[in-house]
Amino acid sequence: MTPSCLQLTMLATLAVGQMMVAQTSPSPAGKTLELDQESTNVMSAIQTRIKELPAAKEQEVLNTMRDITLQHPNLTTPETTPSGTSGTVDLLNANPRALTLSQKTSAIEVMIEASNQSVQQVVIGGPQSPSPLDPTPIKSSPSLDSLATALNSIAPRQDKILSATDLAALVEKQKSIGRILWTYQNLFDKGDPMWQIAGTGFVTSPGIVTTACHVVSKFGDVSGGQVKLKANVVVRIDFSNTSTPGNLIPITGIIAISNTMACDAAQLGLSGSTDIVPLRVAPATSATKRILVVGYPQLDNYRAEGDCQSQGTLTATQFCIFANANPTAAKVVSPGGVLTACCGDDHGGVSVITYDAPTDGGQSGSPVFDAETLQVIGVHYCCTEESATPTILNCETWHPQKPGWNEAVTTQSLLRDSSLKDRFSDVATVAEGVAPALRHTELPVKVAAWFGGGPSQFVHKFPSGGK
Repeated sequence: MTPSCLQLTMLATLAVGQMMVAQTSPSPAGKTLELDQESTNVMSAIQTRIKELPAAKEQEVLNTMRDITLQHPNLTTPETTPSGTSGTVDLLNANPRALTLSQKTSAIEVMIEASNQSVQQVVIGGPQSPSPLDPTPIKSSPSLDSLATALNSIAPRQDKILSATDLAALVEKQKSIGRILWTYQNLFDKGDPMWQIAGTGFVTSPGIVTTACHVVSKFGDVSGGQVKLKANVVVRIDFSNTSTPGNLIPITGIIAISNTMACDAAQLGLSGSTDIVPLRVAPATSATKRILVVGYPQLDNYRAEGDCQSQGTLTATQFCIFANANPTAAKVVSPGGVLTACCGDDHGGVSVITYDAPTDGGQSGSPVFDAETLQVIGVHYCCTEESATPTILNCETWHPQKPGWNEAVTTQSLLRDSSLKDRFSDVATVAEGVAPALRHTELPVKVAAWFGGGPSQFVHKFPSGGK
């Protein structure tokens, strides 16, 4: 049922008075132990994926891994080869539990980088909205066709082959995903707000937006043990697809934050747009091997820099080229393969998914979709680069630090969180269970497919081995 304006006002008032939940962060030793366990799981998953590649592709990855491994002193061995050069740890066959945390972190970095260099990187600009004179059926969209191709390259042969038609509903679902913007009240009053992007959020109930907790910390006030919007800020959400903000909808308050340490999730009140359709969420971690992260990377930063070849990482280079070739692009979908899906024993009791989709700053708070069901299975919070998320609101995760992979808090955890669970109005009725051991026959083709605006067709292919 759609809440009335009075009900929304009451929700916003509750946000101002919500008390912070006292929580105790794990000890430094406890944090290290949990990160070590998670790194072990992720490294094992990547080893399995590489071993299940076709022989020629596996050898290609191994050759690249050897070259990169020499750049990491903690992965070299004291022994020398017959040629007199230092040996290296056999990353593909090493037992992760026998390695130090530092070695595992480096090993994961090497294996992901080698895997990414051994596949063709693709960036796709979405089609313009069809005109009445030249309609373009969704099923023939070049973006959705390419997105389906990328997702199929991630999945085992026995998995369902996805088509553009299977992904067509994503075009409607993205309308419920917006960028959260904030500015200072004095700038807003002067008519030159200079909006800053805090992150991404998505509608989960009429008048409610769910996002990452650390997104909220940019404009949240925790003085007096209560959480509320800072008095000197203005916060809006914009659901448009282009770099210039469209219809800015007021955020009325911080409705709820997670009551669980390491559960990086929060909910905001949305004013005046209760007709936006809430996204359907999965009640349990699905058995998917393919996911989609939809949100707003900070593409304007790359447009300002211009030089894409000096970005330092393959993901940053990819986003930079995409941003400069598509000057109005804003909302992006990034597909990837699931690495691990676990019950939370190695993550402060919070269930998380790890995956390798290319993401960037601004996508925190994005919904993570099961690519087959297009149900939301998590809230993206971290990170392909180094992360040191603070804990201003006491629900932002401290974990992990520079992991080399991406993570989301699962909807399974959110639906068990007493502070958040009642604000998901469309929950799927069938639980699909926890993901089994993953099998991959191809490494993922990285794709960023942009919704709306810009060129009708744009495809940029990175050369194999390029950065």
